[in-house]
Amino acid sequence: MATFILLIVVPPLSAQNQYPPSNTVIATEGFIMFGNDDQLIAVTLISLITLFGMLLFLIHIRKNGQKALERSENNYRELFNFSSEAIVIRDLENGALIDINMRFTELYGFTKAEAAALNIENFSANYPPYTDAEGKVWLNKAIHEGPQLFEWHARHADGCLFWVEVSLHIEELDGKRRSIASARDITDRKLAVARVSAIEHQMQQTYQSLPVALFTINAGHVVTQWNSLLAQMTHTAANEIIGTTEAWRGFYHDTRPCLANLILNGMNIAAIQAHYQSNVSPSKNVAGAVETEGYFSRIGEHGKWLHFTAVPLVDEVGNTVGALETLIDITERKFAEIALQNSEATYRTLIDHAPEAILVLDVGKNKFVEANRHAAKLFGYSQLELLDLNARQLSSVLQEDGPEAAKIIRDYLESALTGQDVRFEWVCRNASGDSVPCEIQLIKLPSKQDAQLVCCSIHDITERNAAKLAILRERNFLETLLEAMPIPIFYKDRGGRYLGFNGAFLNMMHLRREDIIHKKIEDWIAPDKVSIYKEKDALLYGSQEKQIFQRRINETSNDPRYVIFHRAVFKNQKGEVDGMIGAILDITELENTKIALENLNQVLEHRVLERTEELQQAMEHLVQSEKLAALGNLVAGIAHELNTPIGNIVTVASTLKDESSAFLTQLNSGQLRRSEAIHSAELMKQAGTMIEHNAIRSAKLISDFKQVAVDQSSARRRLFDLEATINEVMTTLMPMLKRTSHHVDIRILEKIQLDSYPGPIEQIITNLISNSLLHGFDSLEDGKITISAHTFDNEILLDYRDNGQGMGADTLAHLFDPFFTTKLGQGGSGLGLYIVYNLVTGVLGGRITVNSSPGEGAHFTIVLPQSAP
Repeated sequence: MATFILLIVVPPLSAQNQYPPSNTVIATEGFIMFGNDDQLIAVTLISLITLFGMLLFLIHIRKNGQKALERSENNYRELFNFSSEAIVIRDLENGALIDINMRFTELYGFTKAEAAALNIENFSANYPPYTDAEGKVWLNKAIHEGPQLFEWHARHADGCLFWVEVSLHIEELDGKRRSIASARDITDRKLAVARVSAIEHQMQQTYQSLPVALFTINAGHVVTQWNSLLAQMTHTAANEIIGTTEAWRGFYHDTRPCLANLILNGMNIAAIQAHYQSNVSPSKNVAGAVETEGYFSRIGEHGKWLHFTAVPLVDEVGNTVGALETLIDITERKFAEIALQNSEATYRTLIDHAPEAILVLDVGKNKFVEANRHAAKLFGYSQLELLDLNARQLSSVLQEDGPEAAKIIRDYLESALTGQDVRFEWVCRNASGDSVPCEIQLIKLPSKQDAQLVCCSIHDITERNAAKLAILRERNFLETLLEAMPIPIFYKDRGGRYLGFNGAFLNMMHLRREDIIHKKIEDWIAPDKVSIYKEKDALLYGSQEKQIFQRRINETSNDPRYVIFHRAVFKNQKGEVDGMIGAILDITELENTKIALENLNQVLEHRVLERTEELQQAMEHLVQSEKLAALGNLVAGIAHELNTPIGNIVTVASTLKDESSAFLTQLNSGQLRRSEAIHSAELMKQAGTMIEHNAIRSAKLISDFKQVAVDQSSARRRLFDLEATINEVMTTLMPMLKRTSHHVDIRILEKIQLDSYPGPIEQIITNLISNSLLHGFDSLEDGKITISAHTFDNEILLDYRDNGQGMGADTLAHLFDPFFTTKLGQGGSGLGLYIVYNLVTGVLGGRITVNSSPGEGAHFTIVLPQSAP
């Protein structure tokens, strides 16, 4: 801190004046003293000096702060630029780039200027979940939930992809929020994780593929592997054991440690021995492993002997991290050992009761030391006599292939003594000197008192050789039969090589025998067709059943054929699938006939469509004729109805004419009296009234008829009143009803306006009334028809009922069918109700139902929209 000094010069005081003047200033020990008169000025001056000093001090502090800030900025910049993580800072409000560090440029390959023009998808792999949309989700999480840490698949400027771990948080500086993202390259770590995952997958496959049952446990004795062979052996599923410390459940009834648990606990062999009845010993094959064996009654149907080998698992620094235990089924071996340990009596029993002839040869002495009763029976010697013989004496001197028996026997015995399983066919000689074809198996037996023993199992194959000859004859027969078959037949092995076929097959395929024998299908067929047949082969072998499919073959030749393949697998003596046999049925002619038939069907279908259209046109003509016929009946009725009022008009007019002529004559003669004039006037008034009444009646008939006729003929849409329309129809139907005692009651209690087609409604009422008169009231004198209507939900419910004879279920089922009538030939066309149904469901856009039963009349319910569609 700098020191500031203010120096003031004061003149010396005289001796006469011991007190300084009032305006004198004295500096004493750093304080400035003023005279009494100038005290206020002095205080002010001191304050200014103090403020000035403080100002200088603050300026000094500010300069030091700026230097410290510069040093801090330089430190921050060095930390920012030389950070091991790529850092990018953006303005949260507008997304503008504020800064990136040098590591960002190295990691992503973009300069600050280039990065400012890019967005997140340019730095990303840009596939879900590494797109701009997911980036915004992480940003929102950082805004609302706090700092986020996540992995991201990033993209370098050159397009290469790499993995980063992103730390994203939000900071506020100078009132503005900024997003700060730092990215650390974790590509090596991801690759390492992927390699570890791959290794784990390979280990899983290895564990499952090993031909040895095994399981592993970790340092906490938790089972981590339980392969499929072990699950099959113990009938304990892996998902029941893995993840638990209960490996014992696969072998024991009660809780107890397995050999792997004991090894993992670091027990020595002596401590482990306490848990097993059999001996525990170090493994001869695996260093550090321990092995033992035991019998387990709960495994298998009758229990099993298992051989255990357990070895500790260590990591790269030698720490024990688990243990592995393998199990081998040694049941057969144990039984064999037990058999070898049986007494001589048991051994003799086995020899004597063997199903084949058995001789035991002492190779060194060249003598048989054992012979069972089957051997005695086969060779015709007693068992004691056989013990004095050797192998050469029971053999023909020369075998079928020519060499001497003595030399071949020596070679066979030497092979057997080396532990090989020796089997061969041999011509033996019995006590009578007859040759006996046999199959002999030589097995080395454990040495007994230093004697080299070989067991000779001898089977008489006389019958088998006869069977072979029979099979050979049968094969020749089958080959001859196969060749004689007119159907192409082939067979091939499981590997796809063709083993045989007949001439019909070669002829169909246009091949020679050398083109296909012992070859696969890809050797002689077009490459684009090979996959099809291989897929069929796989399906057949997968199901092991028969297979039938159709194909077109020889497509590129001049003789393409349509065929059906019938194929089935064949098996060997063990029941294993060895291959397939197939037969080919030529259906070319049938397929050509089928194609011709399909063409004919198309022609017939076209003709049916034409006839259907003609039938529909005829139906339309019939319906139109029915409408015109109904209109004709209406015209006839109206004409008949008009005869009466018009006839009355004509008669009254004629009378009025005569009366007017007589009145005029009397008037001209001057002889007309008052009484006669009054009589004539009254007569003419009555005539006029009658003419007016009949004319009005005629006009009403003609008006209603005109309206109905126009509506039915034109089917035009208009706004009309339902009751008025029905009354107009009833006016036109009066000639039909007046000749009967039937009655029509119209009950429409509300004003119903429809925006629809009055003509179809009039025709519906006309057809329903005509139907009631013709069918319903056939045997009824005083029929009654009730027509009512009301509205609901913008629809009209038109209810039509009669008290006629009704209809049965059979009639109701066909009531709306065209040409269906119960009065065929008696005035019924069968189109009336068909027209009614079409008008209701067609142009009017409604629906109609009917309920009826014999003797109960008919009830039609028609629902129409107030505004037609």
